Parts: sequence; structure tokens; C-alpha cells
Amino acid sequence: MPNQRVFISRKLKPDSPFQAILTKAGFEVHGESLLEFEPVSFEVIPPADWVFFYSQNAVVFFAKGLAGRALPAGTRLAAIGASTAQAVVRHFGTCDFAGNGQPDEVAREFLKIAKGQNVLFPQAENSRRAIQTRAGDQIRAHEIVVYRNRPKVSTPPPDFDIFVFTSPLNVRAFAQKHSLPPTARYIAIGPSTFEALRHLGFPDIAQSETPSETGLAKAVLEPQKP
Repeated sequence: MPNQRVFISRKLKPDSPFQAILTKAGFEVHGESLLEFEPVSFEVIPPADWVFFYSQNAVVFFAKGLAGRALPAGTRLAAIGASTAQAVVRHFGTCDFAGNGQPDEVAREFLKIAKGQNVLFPQAENSRRAIQTRAGDQIRAHEIVVYRNRPKVSTPPPDFDIFVFTSPLNVRAFAQKHSLPPTARYIAIGPSTFEALRHLGFPDIAQSETPSETGLAKAVLEPQKP
């Protein structure tokens, strides 16, 4: 297992747990997003009891788009998972709800405190709308597009032993440029990414138990199924 090369479709921070855990275990790690991001400006901010974020990018682009404007007093902030919650705290000082990254469970827990309320979703142009879809008419959902993402023109060559994909879009961006090596291992951050990989014809794909970097590293370290 040592000396294997691992690719993850995410730019890793210097203090990345994924990088630290796997480097210590003897892996060579390369982290790079396969997507490019651009902001989408917005003027009107619908009044809401909650602002719910799907990703760190949504937090960053929403905060920039506010351009100094403050959210109304009493507006509460929610995040789908831990890393997004950390970004909310960095930009807004607090996060009132943090899910575990699993849409079914997050929607169920969020509805316990937000049912019947106005919820604003700053999101990507091609958002999967996971919470709105699951919540249905149990919340009054409002959406604003705050950024676009599209595949990069160039992507890293597929000379890795293990591929860790962090979104369906990253899977598709890579597959547009390369054939995925059949002898490599593939790990998905969650169900939708798992399905994107399975759609490409790879039936034996591992899925991280949690969408955190620690969970992804654990999935890499787990023995490969025979």
C-alpha cells in the first residue's frame, strides 16, 4: 500500500487532514479540483428565516456578493456539513445548524427546526437542490445563484492508483478527458458521486462513510475488497 499515488478532486489546504493522514501512511497525494468557478452577481436578497449553504464555495461567493450588506437581524445560518459550517463561521461568525453531509439525514434534522419557515439557498447554477427536493412544501424555499462551475480545459493525467472524487461534476469533468484506468481504486464522497462513477461502468466503488476529509482518508486506508 505505501508508495501508492492518490488523486483527490479537491484543492487541499496546508492543514488538510486527508493530506496529513495519507502522507503519514506512505501515500503520495495530489489534490486538484477539476472545475473552474466564477461568481454570479445578485442584487435582491429574499427575506428568510434561514440561509442554508451546500458548500464552502456557496459561502464564499454569497459573502462576496453581499458586498458589505448585512443580513437582517435574527437570520439564522445552516450548513450541510462540517467543512461548510466552518466556512460559515469564518465569514459570518456563527453557524446555527450543521448537518453531517448526508442529504437524507440533513433534511430530516433540519426540518425539525425549520419546518414552515422561509429558507434561502445560495447555490451553484447547476445545484442538485438536495434539501429543497427532500423538504418539498415543508419549507418555503428561495434560491439565488451565486456562482457557476464548469470543467477545466486541462486535467491531470490518470496515472494514479486511487481516485477520490468529491462531486459528480468532478467525475464527469475527468471522464470527458480521460478513460478511467480499470485497475485503479475509486472512492466517492457520497451517494450522488457514487452513482456518477457507477454510471461510467465501474461496479465495485467504495463510498466514504462520511463526507469529511478524515472519512475520505479512512476509505483510502481500508483494505480493497477481493
